[in-house]
Amino acid sequence: MIATLNSCVVEDLNSTNGIYVKSTACARHYLNDGDVVQIGKHELIYVDERVARTRGTFSDTHPRVQDAGGECPSRRPARPP
Repeated sequence: MIATLNSCVVEDLNSTNGIYVKSTACARHYLNDGDVVQIGKHELIYVDERVARTRGTFSDTHPRVQDAGGECPSRRPARPP
């Protein structure tokens, strides 16, 4: 993954399983907020923190995700609008 001030790119460096973005195999992809990246058996959701906070919290937009109740050490408090 290559992140700059203006973009974020995920690139497959000839791995065995490849990478998929939005269920499509790709060698290189510029990520957009909300893209689902699959690496092996793992799915990652790309959250672009540069996007204005016009959406709800992650658990509001993805009801399958349950709130960790403060157990996740990487969880950051929401930024004020």
